[in-house]
Amino acid sequence: MEYSKLSFFVILLIAYSSFTEGCTDFPNGTDTKLHWFYTDDLSLNVTNLKLSAVDGSSNYPLDFSKSYKIDITIENFGKEATELELDTYISQWTSQSDCMWLLLPTYNIIKTNNLCGNGTTCPLKVGSQKVSLSIDLAKYSTVMSLLKPDAAYKFMFYIYSTKTTHFIDLVLQLRGGKP
Repeated sequence: MEYSKLSFFVILLIAYSSFTEGCTDFPNGTDTKLHWFYTDDLSLNVTNLKLSAVDGSSNYPLDFSKSYKIDITIENFGKEATELELDTYISQWTSQSDCMWLLLPTYNIIKTNNLCGNGTTCPLKVGSQKVSLSIDLAKYSTVMSLLKPDAAYKFMFYIYSTKTTHFIDLVLQLRGGKP
């Protein structure tokens, strides 16, 4: 019986060490480039994404004291989506012991109530269309000042319609921080 407990412990230890051995400070290649993906309600498809600094400067790694623009091409296979809203969440990668994304508290400071009023193309019509999101991170200095200078971050942009069931969760994993 003792042998089986010891075997189980050794196997668990090997599994844990192999898991943490592969842990890196910048997951998914974020040390050199942006990594993005999305989930949706099955009626939307993101076919292209471009992140650029509004002032035209080099945009990677991101300087959180600058403004950025995200241009995305979305195909809408469902109904026209109106009254779009945006909620933003930020997570920081920790590779110290757990190798996981830790959600940072923003206390709804970064919540945008009406996305259509912020230069975003609305409504989201059926078919393919380009949508731009402007992100002025300097405007949120209270939250940005809490971030580490050079680390991996995950920005989750939850875009949804208050009138239909349309939603898309756009996730950007990137390297950034304060200059």
